Amino acid sequence: MQELDIDSAEFVLEKKNTRNYFDIKISPIRSKSIEQSGSMVVFRDTSKRVEAEGTLRTGEQQYRRLVESSPISICVMVNGNYVYANPQHTNYLARKNLRN
Repeated sequence: MQELDIDSAEFVLEKKNTRNYFDIKISPIRSKSIEQSGSMVVFRDTSKRVEAEGTLRTGEQQYRRLVESSPISICVMVNGNYVYANPQHTNYLARKNLRN
């Protein structure tokens, strides 16, 4: 029996405008002599996880566009350090530094 080179993979199955996502895990079954005598193949449907990740990604993109295009100054600070500033806040800081 030929030994398989892959131990895990992801694949997509499409049928009539429906897309299903799967993880596949392949593990060798070894005999007492340590030779591969077969393989155990496990399929796991990950369609709901993939769909949730897509929904989250879309929400994050919409939120980012909203914050980036906001006419008000928005920033995030952690322990007194800026970790994010939208363009309006960056402009505000530049004008403030020019006055000082």
